[in-house]
Amino acid sequence: MRTHTEIIMLCCLLILSSATCALATEQPHSNTIIQRDSTVTLQGQDTRYIIFEESFEAPWEPDSEGDLSPPGWENHITDETLFGDPRYSCHWHRISSFFYENEDSAIPPDGNWQAAIFWDPNIDHEQDEWLITPVLDLTNSTDTTISFMFWSQFGSITDHHCICVSPSADYQKHHFTDVLWDSSEQEFGSHHYDEPIVLSLSEYDGSSIRLAIHVYAEGTEALWFPIFIDDLSITSSSGDLRITSFGGLGVSAMVTNTGEQDLTDVVWEITVNRGILLGNQRMGIIPVLNAGRTTIIHGGLLLGIGFSTITIRIGNAEQTRDATFFLFFTILR
Repeated sequence: MRTHTEIIMLCCLLILSSATCALATEQPHSNTIIQRDSTVTLQGQDTRYIIFEESFEAPWEPDSEGDLSPPGWENHITDETLFGDPRYSCHWHRISSFFYENEDSAIPPDGNWQAAIFWDPNIDHEQDEWLITPVLDLTNSTDTTISFMFWSQFGSITDHHCICVSPSADYQKHHFTDVLWDSSEQEFGSHHYDEPIVLSLSEYDGSSIRLAIHVYAEGTEALWFPIFIDDLSITSSSGDLRITSFGGLGVSAMVTNTGEQDLTDVVWEITVNRGILLGNQRMGIIPVLNAGRTTIIHGGLLLGIGFSTITIRIGNAEQTRDATFFLFFTILR
């Protein structure tokens, strides 16, 4: 004999199942989403997409000229000086945490490694060091930025730590004609991984470029201060995403590109955080999501019982909802 509670639960599930069978379909020429009572729409989330990132965790490899550099990068070395310990190299190299007794230590903010250059005690040794990224394809990007963490001195009268651009995407020194940022032009003081430095690359949207971290001293002298770099990322904002999630037999979501740019290779993920017996995480890629178009992603069947939360990530947009599972049925709240 079924209890009143069981009968009510079954009725609710049947109603919910019927409602979710009538899912909204793609609207080819409209941004409008037909919403059901069981849906919640998330609008205006941060939808920045990662074009390139580097935290220097991978071992460095020989570049095109045989100098050690992050995989895919180039390292133009001027000062070959070593002092018995490779951690104190006077050109770009990879290093773990570096501890100082009387000031803030240089501890990588992302992972266990960072890129570094130390000063050369031989003051007449020229340090003119370049660490150059792979080619960066910005042809489909808008509002592109570079963000990185920096540990050294601002406002030095001798040392220059620069972010330079090669508009042609070539990698020799003379190709880097544009200087985006120079630490010597900042207000004097120490900057020890205090906050990310963010620079606009929007001028180069629609093209392919390379970036260089260029470090040198005035004249032909050696540096006065060490420098550490970590957690470098290049991102773009390719448009806004609107997400509508719904339950029923599993979890699905509609996503609309409300921006003006077509999106490609949009990664999505549906994760059930607890209370699930089968299918707690589903992932996939939307190959193309044209501007103004809508598509539906399906998380497949889930098997669970009880209360939980579900997190839906599409690109860098994220939505978390409370959920109740009753075997293969999901109710979002």
